[in-house]
Amino acid sequence: MSQGRPSAAHRMKNPLPIPALTRNGYTRTERTEADIRRAWSFEGHDLAAAFELADEQDPAYLCAEALVFFIRRQIQAKDQTSAEALFSTLVVRSEQALRSMVRGVDEDARYDIQADVLADLTRLILADDDSGDFLQSRFWLYLRRRATTARANWFRSRWSFDDRRTESERTSDEENVASDDISPEDRAVMLDALNRLPPELRELVVLRHYEGWRVGDETCEPSQAGEPTLAERYGITPRGVRKRLAKAKALLTRDQKDDL
Repeated sequence: MSQGRPSAAHRMKNPLPIPALTRNGYTRTERTEADIRRAWSFEGHDLAAAFELADEQDPAYLCAEALVFFIRRQIQAKDQTSAEALFSTLVVRSEQALRSMVRGVDEDARYDIQADVLADLTRLILADDDSGDFLQSRFWLYLRRRATTARANWFRSRWSFDDRRTESERTSDEENVASDDISPEDRAVMLDALNRLPPELRELVVLRHYEGWRVGDETCEPSQAGEPTLAERYGITPRGVRKRLAKAKALLTRDQKDDL
């Protein structure tokens, strides 16, 4: 055992003061809490080195959620050097995962999508409030959802939803529609005119009807507890979300009629 590190028995009697997450009922997993305890006494180079292990099957591997915790901790402690080293490790892990999450696009598009995701990740890491708490709860779920959103927005900013799409792209669109509160006819309207919406409404529609984000006032399954909602993401009430969705639907329907 390294000199100066508390024993397991001592840690059991004196739990580490790991601050609880405060946003939307998010909690860390037992694995994340355990990894934070394992790395708690490390500082500087030793802390950064502890997270450099890339093999998830290695018993010494420390999870991404714990990595986010320590980045935040070092920022708050004004240890910029450690924070930057840890963040670089998180970026490397994210880039490796994004390569498999973002498919069906060329290298330039992949770079743009990846940059979009990493910019949002940086914003949440550096946030002065608790808006990034979900990163310490379910980091890879955040990354998958954000990658899906960035990929969808990239396509919709450059292509119309018409016959120029390949069969595989049309199939992917149909499989990704996760909401059952709109009719097939309404979905067809979305696919035909979605690219004409203002960017903020386009993203809202994509998140709701293609990624299945909850509005924020529905009764959810236990497995969904603590997941981000549209109301939380946009900082408005569930009623406000529904009003925006209704506006988007009206615009989509109008555009479709104009094409007739």
